[in-house]
Amino acid sequence: MRKAYLWIVAFALALSLAPSTAFGAPAARYFPQTGHWVQGDFLAFFDQHGGLAIFGYPRTEQMVSDGRVVQYFQRARMESWPSNPPPYNVQLMLIGDAVMGPGDPPIPASQIPTPNDPTRTYFPQTGHTLSGAFRDYFNAHGGLMIFGYPTSEPYVGPSGFLIQRFQRARMEYHSELPTDYQVSLGLLGDEYVFGMDMVSPAATRPVSGDAVPTLANTGDGKIVFQTKPSGDLIVSNLDETDAHVVGLGMDPAWSPDGTKIAYAKWGENAGIYVMNADGTGAHQIYADPQDRAPVWSPDGTQIAFYRRYDGDLWKPDHSSKEDFFQVVVLNLKDNTSWLPSNQTEHCYSPSWSPDGKQLVMNCDGGLYLATENQPITQIPNTDFLFTTPTWSPDGKQIAFTYRNHDHWDVGVINPDGTGFGLLTSGTVMASAAVSNASAAWSPDSQHLIFVSNRSGSWNLYIMNRDGSSVVPVGTTALDYTDSYDRVVSWKKGES
Repeated sequence: MRKAYLWIVAFALALSLAPSTAFGAPAARYFPQTGHWVQGDFLAFFDQHGGLAIFGYPRTEQMVSDGRVVQYFQRARMESWPSNPPPYNVQLMLIGDAVMGPGDPPIPASQIPTPNDPTRTYFPQTGHTLSGAFRDYFNAHGGLMIFGYPTSEPYVGPSGFLIQRFQRARMEYHSELPTDYQVSLGLLGDEYVFGMDMVSPAATRPVSGDAVPTLANTGDGKIVFQTKPSGDLIVSNLDETDAHVVGLGMDPAWSPDGTKIAYAKWGENAGIYVMNADGTGAHQIYADPQDRAPVWSPDGTQIAFYRRYDGDLWKPDHSSKEDFFQVVVLNLKDNTSWLPSNQTEHCYSPSWSPDGKQLVMNCDGGLYLATENQPITQIPNTDFLFTTPTWSPDGKQIAFTYRNHDHWDVGVINPDGTGFGLLTSGTVMASAAVSNASAAWSPDSQHLIFVSNRSGSWNLYIMNRDGSSVVPVGTTALDYTDSYDRVVSWKKGES
């Protein structure tokens, strides 16, 4: 008992010495206990509404979730609402509802206290009451803004403590402690982050206290992405806000002017299609049962893709014939087509150089460069582990998906074969290898958007071109099937 009391006294002293965001106070603070920063509006909210006792230590840096900047703490998730005036520019997630589920049924009408009952407060919004130490704590530490409405009556929890659930918190009563510390808050943030695995483990890793980190400036623009092969094609902002389905298909690609989308379609009336950016005007430009990965030439006059040719290639043992795959280029003006010469038996996933004079593709044995009038040539230092290449708009690098033992990673290489490097690491989760794949460049070549299963499901992420500052795009779950999927395409913002 005495040890617990001394710990509480020390804790209270630490709180009293903690700096606030008064005039002249720092706009960021590092917490070595968990290795994360709190800064800006989140720090102001933290200090003004109870600090460690209410929120606990930070568990992540600021990150983007559901199109909004958020930060996780041991007891809460703060969300930025910059269009609202203070103090409503920072709001707390209903983490109690997320962790503990829907509230209990309202109390019977016969148990509802009268409006002038001095010992109990009734909340008709959820049909529950507050009383005693829990009501005192609620009123003294922010009320609805911090805790939300009660979603249960007090009851004895599994640990033997009296508890009461709220939309944003769980209060716990510890009668053995001094009066000022008998009510504390459960670590719902930790339960959400770690117990429910709702946040990537990479996001919880400690960062350096030497410099304040910032969210990656990912620029602007629109993306189009597939939820799965032959699934929904969705156009959205970079953070997946304003998302709307524009069609069904796979391997979507923006036209150079951003007004049209090319995509592949299998099944009935299979082939390569083009539609307007809003999904209207969809029409077939090339008919074939299994075409994939269309990509526009920089001037918008040609589309390259790859197609399957049925049963025309003898297997090495000459036991039977097998299919082979070739890159085809379609001229949109006269509907003529040509094939880069000297392709190997299996060539896939073309991408144009910024000047439109060359294509890069992955074929048997590595990445290859092709032109209309010359045979394809292999890029040095590439092999069969390289797939799905995509040329940067500035022409300096080619990004690719790389088979790295038991998982996929995203890498870059220069067009001359120098500068090979992997930007992602499939070891960011201790329990299993993580895959990162199907990268697409930002229009300014400064970022890459890609798919990863680092959170347990396939989602979109953005990183700087050197692999730093990885941030999630949104929460739309994707179905990534293999290294030849071109999941996403990124176009410039509206000028």
